[in-house]
Amino acid sequence: MSIVPLVLIWTVLWSAGAFGQENQHVIQPPTQEELAREIKAVNLWQASESALNARHYSLAESDARMGLSADPDFTAFRRIIASALLAQGKTREAVSLLSEIIKSNDILCDASLPYALILVRGGHWAYALSLYNRVLPTVGSIFRGPDLLVENNDYSVDNPEPTALEADIHIALGIEEMDDYGINGPPSTQNKYDEFKKAYALEPDSQFARLCYAKGLHAVGKEDEARSMYREVMEASSGHVKAEAERELGLYTPPPPDPNAPGSRELLP
Repeated sequence: MSIVPLVLIWTVLWSAGAFGQENQHVIQPPTQEELAREIKAVNLWQASESALNARHYSLAESDARMGLSADPDFTAFRRIIASALLAQGKTREAVSLLSEIIKSNDILCDASLPYALILVRGGHWAYALSLYNRVLPTVGSIFRGPDLLVENNDYSVDNPEPTALEADIHIALGIEEMDDYGINGPPSTQNKYDEFKKAYALEPDSQFARLCYAKGLHAVGKEDEARSMYREVMEASSGHVKAEAERELGLYTPPPPDPNAPGSRELLP
């Protein structure tokens, strides 16, 4: 339960006299000092979240740190601080805070992608890959055929590929329609385009990244550029990436059934 409903429930019950003599040994209402501290934490959480959404990163960090001091168990403050530090280029501090969050297992699924981005940029390959693999099954799919983001996930802890993984994290952020600080829209289609463009800039020779960039171009209405990119991908790639580009262009033809496949003879005249 969030703090706002908790404060309201305590206030209503206390005002109604729900905590009589017979209940004092079962549960105690918060003291005035505790109630004031919780209200302060809620106000600072709302202020720091608003500052982060408005890209006022220094203010977001400052408000979130004050909130964390007021309520050290309010985990949202750590996410806001880490995101604000990353946005200000304070990667080392962000990674240090993130390590504490991971050790305490206080990481939320919707913050995992931005955190993974912080880690891979900070050179913490194993942590970044672990976090990415944790959240990947929850990421939706924008592909007409197989989920190419999952198919493309052939990374190994023993073989760091930080640039490729960073590109895939941006693609995942684009699919989720949030930016690399974990902030959604508006408009979400612009965030999709921005994240796919970042992936393409990181991996310009990757046909998968080019395919996703084409989808980003389509999302923001740049149809001619999108179709041109799809054609380039179709001509330069193979397998499911090629098939996906063909689907987007309306040129996909399913392969004929394999006559040697089990049960196929039942379909023959």
